[in-house]
Amino acid sequence: MAAFPAVVMQADSFGPGFPGYTLTPVFQNKQSSGFIPLSYGGLTLNPDHSNQLIVGGTAEGSGAAFYSVGLTRDASGHIDGLTGSVKLFAAAPKLAGSAVFGPSFNAGEVLFYSIASGSGGVDVGMIRWGSAGPGRAVDVVPDTPGGLQFVPHGVKGAGSDGGLKILTASGKFYSARYVAEPTGTYDFSNVTLRATLPVVDTQAFVYVKGGSAGFPVDGMLVAEYRNGAIAAYDINDTGDPLPHTRRVFLAGPRFARPEGLSVDPQTGDLLVSTHGSSSSAIYRITGFSLPASAQISSCRTISTPGYYHLNSNLQAPLYAGCLRFENTSNVQLDCRGNSIESWGLAIDIDNVNGFSVRNCTLVKQAPPGDYLWVARSRNGLVSSNTFGPSECNAQGCSDRLAFTQSEDINVVNNRSHATIWFDESTRATLRFNRCTAPKDYACFILTGGTLGTIDSNEVDSVIPTPWDPAIWMTDMSGSIVSNNAITRSGRGIELGIVDRIFVHANRISVPFAGLYVASGPATNVTWSSNRISSSRSAAGPDAGVGFVLNNLQGNRFIRNVLADVENPSRLSLILPGQTTFTQNDFGHSVPGPEFSLGAGIVADGGGNNCLAPSAVYPLACH
Repeated sequence: MAAFPAVVMQADSFGPGFPGYTLTPVFQNKQSSGFIPLSYGGLTLNPDHSNQLIVGGTAEGSGAAFYSVGLTRDASGHIDGLTGSVKLFAAAPKLAGSAVFGPSFNAGEVLFYSIASGSGGVDVGMIRWGSAGPGRAVDVVPDTPGGLQFVPHGVKGAGSDGGLKILTASGKFYSARYVAEPTGTYDFSNVTLRATLPVVDTQAFVYVKGGSAGFPVDGMLVAEYRNGAIAAYDINDTGDPLPHTRRVFLAGPRFARPEGLSVDPQTGDLLVSTHGSSSSAIYRITGFSLPASAQISSCRTISTPGYYHLNSNLQAPLYAGCLRFENTSNVQLDCRGNSIESWGLAIDIDNVNGFSVRNCTLVKQAPPGDYLWVARSRNGLVSSNTFGPSECNAQGCSDRLAFTQSEDINVVNNRSHATIWFDESTRATLRFNRCTAPKDYACFILTGGTLGTIDSNEVDSVIPTPWDPAIWMTDMSGSIVSNNAITRSGRGIELGIVDRIFVHANRISVPFAGLYVASGPATNVTWSSNRISSSRSAAGPDAGVGFVLNNLQGNRFIRNVLADVENPSRLSLILPGQTTFTQNDFGHSVPGPEFSLGAGIVADGGGNNCLAPSAVYPLACH
C-alpha cells in the first residue's frame, strides 16, 4: 500500500498565530477491497506498537468497525504512509470521532470510543484488546459525543475529576469519573458539565503541551466538523477548555469534515481523519514541539516538574538509594531501557501529583528491601518496567514495590519478581503485569483501601508454599479481582476482611487452595465465572483443594467451575446472611460431608452440577 503523495497545503490555511506548521496527506482511501471502508472516524496508535494505526471505517454507521494497518515513517520518524494489509480490529457500531486507549494514562488495553447514537442512547463504547466487538457501551452524557480523552501526563488536569473528558456534538464539555467493572471495562459517575464551546458539530479533541508555536500554555485542539476546521483553546487547571480563548488553528477547502484526531507520541505530530464518501483521508500536521527532556546522569533528588530520561545505567552509592521525587507535580521518568541498581530504594516518590515511571530495570544490590516506594502521591503511572530479580528472590526473601496513602495509581504492563503492595490507597489499578512471586509473599497485595482493581495479570510463582497466595486482598471495599491467570502459587486468591468485592473470570491452577478465606468476614462478595484446577503432587491439609472459604456473609457463587480437583472443597458459612449458589459446575468432585454449608444460610439458585446432596449439603445438584 503506497503512501498518498505528499502535497503540502498552503501556509495561509493555518491561523495567523500558528507559524511553522505543515499539513501533509498520508493516505487517501479508495473504494475497493482491501482498504479501510470510506468515512473515517476515530483513530489512534497501538500503545505497544507505534507503527500500527487503528482507525474507524464507515463511521457513524451501523456497520462501523475499527481496522488496523501498518505505518511507514520517513528518516525523521514522521508517519508518511500506510503499509501491509488492512485487518479488522473490532466491530464498533456507530463509532464517532474519538478512539483512545486508557484509562491507565494511555497505557491501558481497553479502547474507548465515542458513539454517534443521538440523545438518550449509549454514547461511550469500550473494547477489550482481542475482543471481536464492544464489551460494554454506556450512556454517560445527555447528548451524542464527538470526542473523548483522558488528560495525558504532563498536561494540566491529568487525572483530575476522575479521568474521562467528553465533548458532545453540541459543544458541551463534560468530565466523568471512571469506575472499574469485573468484566475489565468501566462504568462512569460524577458526570459534570465543565464548559460550553462557542461552536457546534464538534468531534474529536486532543491535548497539546505548552511550548509549541501558538501554545504558550497547555491547550487543546478540537475538530469542527461543520466548519471544516480545527480550533485551538487554552485549558484550565482541571484540563477543561476556556471558551473565550478559541482561535482557528487550521481551515481550508481541502480540509472538509475533520472527524478524528490523535497525537503521535513519537514525534508529537497530529493525525487527522476526515469523514465523507468521497473525501476520506488521513493527514499529518507537523510542527509541534515534544516536551524537552532533561538527562539524569547520577542519583539525585528532583523537586521540579518536567520530563527526565536516562541514557545509561545508574548505580547508587553503597547503602544508599538513588532517585527521589518529592513535593512536586507532573514528573515523568523514562529510563529508555536502562537500569538503576541500588542498595536502598532505587526510586522514592513522595507527595507528587502526576508522575510516570517507564521503561526502567530496577535491580537490588542487597536483600531484602523495596525497589520502588510511593507515598502520599496521586495520578501516577508505572509502566513497562522490570523489577528484579535479585539474589534475595533465589534465597526466598521478599522484595517489594510499595505504595501507601496514594490514589489513582496505575501499575500496567510490568515484569516483576517482587511483591506489588498497595496500602491505604484509593483506585489502585494493577493490569497486564507478569509476576514471578518471591517466596513467602504474594505477587499482588491490596490492604486498607477502596476501589482497587487487579485485572488481567499473569502470576507464575516458582517457589510456592502452602500459605503463599498469588493475590491477597484485605481491609478493602468496592474492589475487583478479574481475568487473572494464576499458576504454581500456594493459594490462588485470598481474601481477608472485605466488603463488596467481585472475583470474576480468573483462571487458577495451584497445588493448594484456589480460593481462600481464612477468617473474614468476607461480606457481599460475588464469585463468578472462575475456573479452578489443582495439582495432584502437593501434600498437606489444603493440598489440591478448590476452595477453603470461611466466614462468608451475603456472598454469591455464579457459574464457577472446579476441574480436576483432587481433594474436597470445604465451605463453612458460619455468619448470618444468605449465600447463593447458581449454575456452578463442581465437576462431580465435591463430596457432601466435606462441603459443609450450614443449614439455613444457603440459597439454592439452581443449575448446580455436583455430587448427590447430603444432610449438610443443601443444594439440589445434578
